[in-house]
Amino acid sequence: MQFLIATTLCWIVWSDLRTHRIPNRALILLLLSSLLAHAASVDIAFNHLLVAATTFCIGILLWRFCGLGMGDVKLISIMALLLIPATLDSYLFFATIFSISALIHLLAQALILRSFSQPLPLAPSIVLAYIWLLYLK
Repeated sequence: MQFLIATTLCWIVWSDLRTHRIPNRALILLLLSSLLAHAASVDIAFNHLLVAATTFCIGILLWRFCGLGMGDVKLISIMALLLIPATLDSYLFFATIFSISALIHLLAQALILRSFSQPLPLAPSIVLAYIWLLYLK
């Protein structure tokens, strides 16, 4: 299961870097694999589903009013299903690492392209934050 999740995450990152789009097929595959990974425990699955639904609702607001891409909203919501354990400190750590990696990515892109006006693919930062969370927890 971990290999399928890792392969799907690589596909999402590559696609977002190349085209600034996250394929829905990859998101559906990631969603199904994360649901299967949590199928054994009903309590953990319910907690993860609750956090993912909350994250999706907040993401919709960010999409509507702040210009966040809908693919990024869906990816963050699905990633909420993968974070173990579903505790506040895990999500705060995830948000911190995501923010730092997105800022570094933005600065690197600005240095290379000499402009802040280009869209920033956020999937690499989201996946990097997830990897750091898994590594340190």
